[in-house]
Amino acid sequence: MQNWQNLIISPDTPTHEALRIFDLQKKGILCVCEGRTLLGIITDGDFRRALLNKDILDAPCSHIMNKEPVTASPEDDTQRIITLMNTSRDFLLLHLPIIDEKGTLKNILSRDDILHDDIPKPRAMIMAGGFGTRLYPLTKDTPKPMLKVGDTPLLERIIDKVRLSGITDITVTTHYLPDVIKNYFKDGKDFGVNIKYLHEDTPLGTAGALPLLDLSPNDQTPLLVMNGDILSDIDLSSLLRKHYSNGSAITVASRQYEMQVPYGVLEINSRGRIKELQEKPVHSFYVSAGIYVLQPSSFASLEKNSIHQMPDIISSALKSGYRVDSFVIHEEWIDIGQIHDFEKAQQRIKQEKNNGKIQ
Repeated sequence: MQNWQNLIISPDTPTHEALRIFDLQKKGILCVCEGRTLLGIITDGDFRRALLNKDILDAPCSHIMNKEPVTASPEDDTQRIITLMNTSRDFLLLHLPIIDEKGTLKNILSRDDILHDDIPKPRAMIMAGGFGTRLYPLTKDTPKPMLKVGDTPLLERIIDKVRLSGITDITVTTHYLPDVIKNYFKDGKDFGVNIKYLHEDTPLGTAGALPLLDLSPNDQTPLLVMNGDILSDIDLSSLLRKHYSNGSAITVASRQYEMQVPYGVLEINSRGRIKELQEKPVHSFYVSAGIYVLQPSSFASLEKNSIHQMPDIISSALKSGYRVDSFVIHEEWIDIGQIHDFEKAQQRIKQEKNNGKIQ
């Protein structure tokens, strides 16, 4: 961690001053040291507990520090450090002080920094082979991902969002009218990325193209998979960071979906008596947003040129004991599957132009 020395405070620092430094540095940790000898650490949880007892804010910060923090040695390798962060507590550690055999603080490691340094740069696959039947006649001569939202093809918007997350190696799957896509993007250099194409002679489902990548199950490079018909403000960088920090095999972007029953719903017992009536209740669910991050090991057993669906991949991973996590999208998200969705996307882009948010 750069400038980690700024996170060192003495044990007699008042708690309110320690809180000011903690907020100023924005690193999520302070190390309490006598000279450079580590005595303890303070994280946001320690400060939250202190704030419940206002009398302690004027007391020395040594009153609230964790006196038995998990630490690592300068000789520990990256894998050892990640293991300590993952297994030493019932929760994932975000920081780890490095101390020598004398207890002298040598460094402070951040989980995000370690994982970003250790994990290969992710790549992406965008599924762009659908027919877009429900959007006909708009898709008569144009594949659905190439329909223009505003003045820009939807697929170009998706590729640009992927590029802004730091991913430049992109595979685009095609089936319906593939030349329209290939002739527009070519090798991707004009769009700041490297594009390869995987053509499905017959549709292979939402996950059938995965085994065609020929990735080794030992490959640690994450794969971002996106449907080619989604317009969203999702923060892909945050999605990837959560996948890294959780040590997930699969992370599924999810969206809260509410459905209102248009009638009064009865709860009836076994004898036909009404116990309760709810007038037009609203049920809330989390649904898949068509955006995933996968480790190659989670789909290594898939057969090539066979139909595979993403829900089956996730179910199989869960049965095999892999960790599967959710990433909830709070931003705008539109699945452009039908005419009214397409019109909604157009209205949204028009509104953003009028507000000066986009060009």
